[in-house]
Amino acid sequence: MKLPDEKNKNAFDACSEKANEFLADQGKFDLLMKDAEDVASDIPVLGPVLSDLMTMIALAKSYIHGEYRDMPTKTVIAIIATAIYVVSPVDLIPDAIPVAGYVDDAAMVAFVLRQIGEDVESYRDWRNEHEA
Repeated sequence: MKLPDEKNKNAFDACSEKANEFLADQGKFDLLMKDAEDVASDIPVLGPVLSDLMTMIALAKSYIHGEYRDMPTKTVIAIIATAIYVVSPVDLIPDAIPVAGYVDDAAMVAFVLRQIGEDVESYRDWRNEHEA
């Protein structure tokens, strides 16, 4: 039996392969991020990771639009891969299953956040400085 992190890594790797398409096409990227924001706002089990996901989306948008570049490209790819996963109705636990269908989305956000958390925190600090 695969451990949850191993399942998340396998699913994440599959989404990462698709992420470069969105990185190269700003129109596709913008649509994906809008879809991810819409889906995320409707997922009740995201709870505390909802804020993290919304920050991750804002970070990727800031990077793509040239506002914030103080991070490696792999961080943006990780965020795009997470958005692909969250938007996809077919993932480890299908989203059609009430509540449980979104638990894997929350787990994926937490999994990716463990990988890129420092970049997300740096972005939060930068954003707070520039909003003041």
